Amino acid sequence: MVADHTFVLVRKHGSPTKYRAEVQAVGHECDLAILVVENEEFWKGMNFLELGDIPFLQEAVAVVGYPQGNNITRHFFILATAFFKPLLFFSIF
Repeated sequence: MVADHTFVLVRKHGSPTKYRAEVQAVGHECDLAILVVENEEFWKGMNFLELGDIPFLQEAVAVVGYPQGNNITRHFFILATAFFKPLLFFSIF
């Protein structure tokens, strides 16, 4: 979503207000980006997500995201296999 970006705007779910975001890093291989929003108004009323440890095999996990870019989805799984792959194409700006 931010490949070859020149200007990035973000908004909170359900809000029409857009805020400027700065791209810190892009992982093209995994379709992720690290964005920074400096406007304090954007963060008002937000609950921060606390990330936990890497789950064990056979542990229940939840996956949340926007796979189509517009509607949030949630899926719950039992972790059957896991492998770790280094991100070779992660661009830091």
